[in-house]
Amino acid sequence: MLNFTDFKLEGHQTCTSGYVEIRNGGYETSPLVGQYCGSKAPPLIISHSNRLWIKFKSDDTQNHVFKAYWDGTSTGCGATLTTSTGSFTSPNYPMPYSHNAECYWLVQTSAGSVIGLQFEQFHLDSSAGCSYDYLAVRIFLFTFDIEKQ
Repeated sequence: MLNFTDFKLEGHQTCTSGYVEIRNGGYETSPLVGQYCGSKAPPLIISHSNRLWIKFKSDDTQNHVFKAYWDGTSTGCGATLTTSTGSFTSPNYPMPYSHNAECYWLVQTSAGSVIGLQFEQFHLDSSAGCSYDYLAVRIFLFTFDIEKQ
């Protein structure tokens, strides 16, 4: 999650003299989140992975200032969840998730515990036979026999 708290860049509509460019991933070729300039801060940005690519460009005619905080503790697109209670959301929630997102959450509890899932909101794009967008829940039971020696 990336949050800009101070943002003052030159305000041309085309962002030619100075801008902050953010991409969803770790590369210059990753999907573009947006290119921002002027005095209106970018919206709260939640990545779809553990990387954001950020580029700052300025020229020599203006003073550019911005300040941003990040929080990498939230779970975006997949995680191993081991606490006794919790929640997770689709990437970019409450905004739509990106194309070709593929996320896996592993919920682990101690032996003898029961896991319950409750969906408070649920909306996926429709496709015949769920061939494009779907949520699959799989249950794996692991038992270990440990012999005392």
